[in-house]
Amino acid sequence: MKILASVLLLFGSIYLVASGQILMLVFILSLVAVMAAHEAGHAYFMRKHGVEIKEFGIGIGPVGKPLFYITSTRRIRLLFLKMDLPPIAFHPLLLGAYVVPTESGEKHLENLPLKSRMQIFGGGVHINLILAVAIYSLLHAWMAALVMYQGMVFPMEIARNLVISTALAGILIKWRYALSVWSPAVMGIFMIGLLWMLFSTAGATDSLVGPIGIVTMGANTATSTNPGAVMEMFTLIFAISLSLGLFNSLPIPPLDGGHMATALMKRLGVPARVISAYRVAGLALFVTFVVFVLGNDVYKFFMK
Repeated sequence: MKILASVLLLFGSIYLVASGQILMLVFILSLVAVMAAHEAGHAYFMRKHGVEIKEFGIGIGPVGKPLFYITSTRRIRLLFLKMDLPPIAFHPLLLGAYVVPTESGEKHLENLPLKSRMQIFGGGVHINLILAVAIYSLLHAWMAALVMYQGMVFPMEIARNLVISTALAGILIKWRYALSVWSPAVMGIFMIGLLWMLFSTAGATDSLVGPIGIVTMGANTATSTNPGAVMEMFTLIFAISLSLGLFNSLPIPPLDGGHMATALMKRLGVPARVISAYRVAGLALFVTFVVFVLGNDVYKFFMK
């Protein structure tokens, strides 16, 4: 089965390249990279606070039973990301990513101070925000290069957005330890307000796009003959990274914001039965929201 899955992945990639669908391959890999970056944020802070990692997974599949493993004793150094590589598991269904602590790591996580736990839970959202801002900055750098190449007058709006986004990315990286707690909280509040506007305004949910819609939009862009398709593709990837961070910042279990809220409730001494009820209600709300978004996608892109 593993050999068959490997062969299918290999020939699928070769087919996309050979048929000229390189943008489609780039979109798929970028989508996986955005999800992996989110989990890498959690892994980074887990390593920082001494939480042992059992497995970092790319794709969907049972823990401990991947298509193949990559294990290395090397230490990764990428901007601020400096950490020993955990065992990396690859699954054939590239629709997600995860990071799992060992049993002892789970116990250590439970006993960490509130601030450390909040950094671990909020690390994924913060990385998505950094990635989104970095892509936004690169898009404006690209536009600036195109304008200069064509000998056109350099628009001040592009220059302003490039400077602001680059500075913001630097701030998010420099102050990552504090902002990994506060940026998810601020984004969670913003997301609650955004959802309130969506569901309280007639017709506003027409602009709501879920995973099916994202994949459909990506496929349409990747197969487009529009000269600006590459820029549209990276604009979509920017939106995906930002949306993933915003969605996970919602204070409802089982999302990252829900884990942060639960940790705070425990620290404040909220009774266990109240926390348990909060988790059940949060899970019910999460499932309802996911079903609604998926149904909205199916209706909008396939039935409307």
